[in-house]
Amino acid sequence: MKHPLVTRLISVGLSAVLLVSAAGASLIDGGFTYSYRIGSGTTYSNTYAINSAGTQRANAIEYTPSSAVTPMGVRSGTQFYGNKITLSQMISRLEGQGYDVIGGVNADFFSTENGIPTGLVVDNGRIIACNTWQNAVGFRADGSAVIGTPVSSITVSGASGNVGVYGYNKTRTLVGLYLLDSYYYSQTRFSTPGQSIILEYENKNDLRIGHPAKFKVVGKVSGSESFAIGENQMILTKRDDCKSAWIDYPIGEELTITFNTMMKGWDEVKYAVGGKALVTNGQSTPTSIDRASANCARTAVGTKADGTVAIFEVDGESSYSRGLTANALAEEMIARGCTTAVCLDGGGSSMMSIQQPGETTSKLISKPSDGSERKVSNFIVLVNNKKSDGVATYLYMQPVTRYVLAGASTTFSTTAMDDASVKTSLPGEVTYTVAGGVGSVSDNQFHAGSSTGPVSVYAQSGSATGEMQLMVVGAITSATISSSGKEISSVSVKADESIDLDATVFYNGFTTASRDDLLTWTVKGDIGTVDKNGVFTGTKKGSGSIVVSYGSYSKSIPVTVGMGAPQDLTTIADFESSQPLTTSDSTALTLTKDADQVARGYGALAVSVNGSAELNVPQTTVTKTPTVSLWAKADGSATLTGIFTTADGETVEAAFGPTASANWQFLSCKAPDGAQALTGLRITGNGSVYLDHIQVSETAPLSTGAPAISFTSAPTTASVGSSVTVTAKITQENGAYPVRSKNVKAYLNGSLSSAKYDEASASISVPTGSLGAGLHTVVIEAADDAGNLCRQAVTITVGKVTDHAFVDIGTSWAAGYIDRLAARGIMQGSTVDGKKYYYPNSNLKRSEFAAMITRTLNLDTSSEEGLNFVDNDDIPSWARGPIAACVRAGLMEGSSTGRFNPNSNITRAEVMTVISRSLPRGYVPSSKTYTDQAEIPDWALTHVQIVSAIGLVGGYKDGSIQPNARITRAEIAKIFCYL
Repeated sequence: MKHPLVTRLISVGLSAVLLVSAAGASLIDGGFTYSYRIGSGTTYSNTYAINSAGTQRANAIEYTPSSAVTPMGVRSGTQFYGNKITLSQMISRLEGQGYDVIGGVNADFFSTENGIPTGLVVDNGRIIACNTWQNAVGFRADGSAVIGTPVSSITVSGASGNVGVYGYNKTRTLVGLYLLDSYYYSQTRFSTPGQSIILEYENKNDLRIGHPAKFKVVGKVSGSESFAIGENQMILTKRDDCKSAWIDYPIGEELTITFNTMMKGWDEVKYAVGGKALVTNGQSTPTSIDRASANCARTAVGTKADGTVAIFEVDGESSYSRGLTANALAEEMIARGCTTAVCLDGGGSSMMSIQQPGETTSKLISKPSDGSERKVSNFIVLVNNKKSDGVATYLYMQPVTRYVLAGASTTFSTTAMDDASVKTSLPGEVTYTVAGGVGSVSDNQFHAGSSTGPVSVYAQSGSATGEMQLMVVGAITSATISSSGKEISSVSVKADESIDLDATVFYNGFTTASRDDLLTWTVKGDIGTVDKNGVFTGTKKGSGSIVVSYGSYSKSIPVTVGMGAPQDLTTIADFESSQPLTTSDSTALTLTKDADQVARGYGALAVSVNGSAELNVPQTTVTKTPTVSLWAKADGSATLTGIFTTADGETVEAAFGPTASANWQFLSCKAPDGAQALTGLRITGNGSVYLDHIQVSETAPLSTGAPAISFTSAPTTASVGSSVTVTAKITQENGAYPVRSKNVKAYLNGSLSSAKYDEASASISVPTGSLGAGLHTVVIEAADDAGNLCRQAVTITVGKVTDHAFVDIGTSWAAGYIDRLAARGIMQGSTVDGKKYYYPNSNLKRSEFAAMITRTLNLDTSSEEGLNFVDNDDIPSWARGPIAACVRAGLMEGSSTGRFNPNSNITRAEVMTVISRSLPRGYVPSSKTYTDQAEIPDWALTHVQIVSAIGLVGGYKDGSIQPNARITRAEIAKIFCYL
């Protein structure tokens, strides 16, 4: 099926490569439309184009009324109130009931609050809901449609007189009288005072447009409370503030309710859904349509002069598709030949599904502007009634891509379908013809010539025929570069290493078939070569880019030669939450969290060795990763041996070096020749031996030093409401390799960021999102293959804060840090006379510090277990849980006299010690010495070196660290901002 295309709205940038079909005028044409049959007399079409609003993508179904394919109006539930489902859910429900649904769209506007549709609902000839002002589309039993205003008035008449009703099964308002029955809900759901008359149906099923229905008054209710609606009852009701005429019909009076119509054909309607006037007698008449002047997703249904029904959906409100205004939608339906049409619900409600030929279920074909299907009130679906007979009626031709570069080829399939769109056998050899001779077909491939524009390929097998529309283009608008089937944004190889790159090209977002020799590959920078097939080989260490181009478009990605991907590595056990090692003897294996017994992270394995212990490890292949490495230390000394098996099941061994001793050492061994898998470890020695970070790799990771984090963009100021991006390069082994993405974390204001590290470029980009006034922190942490840790931080000051969290910090140098911690719930201060104070210049107490560290680490403070100090009674009630949590976590302890001293000022050395204990093991201590180095307590020295190394606590200008000085509440705020 061909659709008319526009020439008066120019498709910018398309005119050179797209041919426009000849007839008609449509607001979103000027692009490319393809179509194919989805049922007997039923065709689906897809249109891509550009109009003055931008890109447009539309879907349409047209059908000729017949018994083969019939429309249905379906609602989300038996009762309207509270019932909403998605189109896919509705189709699944209908398919479960045995209906063969080949297409569907959303229908009427509805209340997003309660799911009540705005207009008419007719189900199996029975009117279910309506108002007296809205248009609708109705479907007769033969599939033909009628569009217009179905109900001109609703009257209730009896011996006591007549009254007019505003709506049936609509939420009661003050504008008029309403009728409610059990299709609305089981309750009236009233919340405002009013009057209600309870009627009883004579025949509940006999409620049709234009046919009077009989009722009897059986009761009355007044007030604002909701009451039950009986299965055979109708409620005539009005609010007390409604000014419309009301008759207090007496109990026992017989009444007649009539849904009057001034249009022919509505009494024949089997299904109907509401909509809003769009096209009347071939003229544009959009009326009361939501967001009429906005370009957004829209759905419409219309009828042509010959009775053909057209269902249309255009996606909207994104760069993918902008959508149409109500006027543009009306013009579009007129251009498609409709003489009458109604607008259905749009925006996020617009959606369309179709059943592809040969498949058995309908699937979403549109792209909802909400990002996913919205739950709505009712739908229009098309049901296939044809039964499969296996006789080939038409050929369905499906290309891999519908867009093809001039000179390139696309593969397609040709499938025979019977009249029910069920796959069947081809009746004979298939012959193909390309319209205009602008291409050729061979081996199920279309080969484009040099001409650009839409192309039709025709197929015939016996009496069955088919058509496939393609678009040949002479330009591309975007491209992606991939390797091994995965899209990449950069390349990192070692010198003399090669990588095979592929380019996928697009025309305005559509995948476009291309050919290698039609694209041009080049390298910028003296770093390597690339052949015509996209194989890049690094030749010289450095940076540059790879460029693939076609015509005026080019796509480049950065290339780094010299830093390849990290080596292959498998972690056997890191002991963070569990340990997979076992032993067949009585050797005790204990997962320890004691900081002094952990080399990297928070956990390690303690092994009690009495002469010799043999441990079973999860069998790990070593053919490509022959080096086994681990961290180890022993109470005395111990030797370790790796146990391996060969392909023949023979056991072979290799000794680790060096010997484990009292200090943590990084040990490794290489699997013997012929070894296939590591199966165990043997430890020889006496006493406790501690193991951590067991892994296999190509070579032993560098165990000294730490990863390097270098900020490449680190803004320190920003304006309120702006977003900045912090970028950094992170490498290991002295810049030779990137770290692993799983070993990098970024935090924004103390919360884990979703930013991901890109191994190929060894970089990470951390977007902040919109920033409010105040101080913000970005912290990046990384670990190398040996478990060594590094962290770096950036502080961003945004605008000026005028409303601080505490009344006494406005002039404090630490105000930004204090506000940030207050926002995180770490700093709480004190309330005096309704005002919150922080006391920034006061010294910090040990109890206050315990509360802060537990909030920061999110420790469980609900228990007081661990409070065994002689001065327990001196601990404030608010600090008992936090101090107990710190004790249980091994962060804080008492003095040699058994006292905790909760109200004593905490020293800088104590602060650094606790913070260091809270960090994972693996940070490399600083070698810097201070002028007052001798004053650092022995128990705090390593902790001071670690905390100062990572920048959490710094020294003073005179070169001192002042370990025994008190720390103020202002100073602690700055430290905690980076935890």
